[in-house]
Amino acid sequence: MLPNNFVSASIRDKFQCHYRLTVGWYEGDKFNTAIITDPTSIYFNVSKSLYQRDSAVSVIKLYNIDPSIRECIYQDRLLMDREKAKVFTLEAGYGETLTLVTTGRIQQCYSELQGVDMVTTIEVMDPDILNQFTSVTFEAGTTFKEAYQFLASQFPNLLSGECGQLEGEFRSPTIFEGNTYWLMNQLTGGHTFVDNGKVNTLNDNEVLKESGAYYITSETGLLGTPRRYDTILEVSMLFEPKLKLGQLIEIKSDTQSRFNGQYRVNGITHDCTISSAECGTRTTTIQIIYLNWLEDSNNAITGSTQKVGAAEVKNNKVQPLSSRISATARAVYEFVQKNNGKIPNVWIIPQVISWQDLLKHNNQDNEIKSDLTLSKTANCEAIAHKVYDFVNKYFRGKKITINSGFRTIANNKREGGVANSQHLYGRAVDFKVSGVTAKTLAKTAKNSGMFSWVGEYSTWVHVDVRN
Repeated sequence: MLPNNFVSASIRDKFQCHYRLTVGWYEGDKFNTAIITDPTSIYFNVSKSLYQRDSAVSVIKLYNIDPSIRECIYQDRLLMDREKAKVFTLEAGYGETLTLVTTGRIQQCYSELQGVDMVTTIEVMDPDILNQFTSVTFEAGTTFKEAYQFLASQFPNLLSGECGQLEGEFRSPTIFEGNTYWLMNQLTGGHTFVDNGKVNTLNDNEVLKESGAYYITSETGLLGTPRRYDTILEVSMLFEPKLKLGQLIEIKSDTQSRFNGQYRVNGITHDCTISSAECGTRTTTIQIIYLNWLEDSNNAITGSTQKVGAAEVKNNKVQPLSSRISATARAVYEFVQKNNGKIPNVWIIPQVISWQDLLKHNNQDNEIKSDLTLSKTANCEAIAHKVYDFVNKYFRGKKITINSGFRTIANNKREGGVANSQHLYGRAVDFKVSGVTAKTLAKTAKNSGMFSWVGEYSTWVHVDVRN
């Protein structure tokens, strides 16, 4: 099972869902706020996308709220005061942890009696996108990045988030005039988007590093089978407010293993009811795209169509993202470092091989923290999958017992291992299979061609992948 502070919350943690809706409005020059939370029932549908060119409109329904608040937040769409707009912030989550789901302006708000309930419907939109305009001339020599930063600064209610690779400069004076958000997309080739009050720009091969990698499996709430539409994969899961546009996720499906791998989140839809009075669904559906399918997203500017490697963006700096290292391996490595060498009780192969099997055997916690690297963690995951594939092919259904996986330098000496043992790099596993002799296991492993080297011992077999 996944520990509570692991990268993804497990199903057991996805109970006791709570929310907090903060609304604000002006009375004259005085700004007032009210907080609405459970047990008041709420339904919300929040959708956002990397490629949304207009303001995202979300719908929130509140049941039987205080009449005075209901009257204060009433909003006629045609009479919205853009200078003193009514605003909102919606947070939700499990237990005591609430995460920002969406924020913006109230575009329309009205109440009506439905049966015995007075239902207040709020339609909300991203701030500044529709009503912010800019007129500016960028002189020759102005870089695209400088122009981008200027345009981003024009939004009074949006924060400037991340901006990935944006190269080039204007060769002659160039006039930019019109809606600021559209101008930014014109400059960036359609790669600017707004999420939770921040304006960001990511090229097609880039992900947000600050959000980390999220691991989606049946244990963390994957619902049904991922659905494929052209190069887009649609995945439904239990409501997860922590997901952000542009972040890296990893899918592991038991029913469609062909789709397992790393993707970038391109779209998010939360459809959620939080109520103690009635049952309702709480789901998050995401649209994701496999990073290695993407072409150079600067092609609108540079004319290039070559494919480039995935990259991560943090503090407006772009660094290569190793597609060889999975989201799970990254999360395990970070967990080990943050918890002084402790290993999370998480499966690599569900119910078959765990991270404890590969990392713990006779290694001391302080040694693990010192010796384990990200690449060694990735090697451990890779060899575990190779061993599982081998056993599943030749001895299907037999139990695998790991004797030794990764070894620290000190532990390798205690074990009497050679100085250049592949165990030191996480590229070797000593194991046995129930009901199979070491001799048969070693002979089959050698003949399979799946390993670089195979060694036979009295009760177990050593295999490694040296390249």
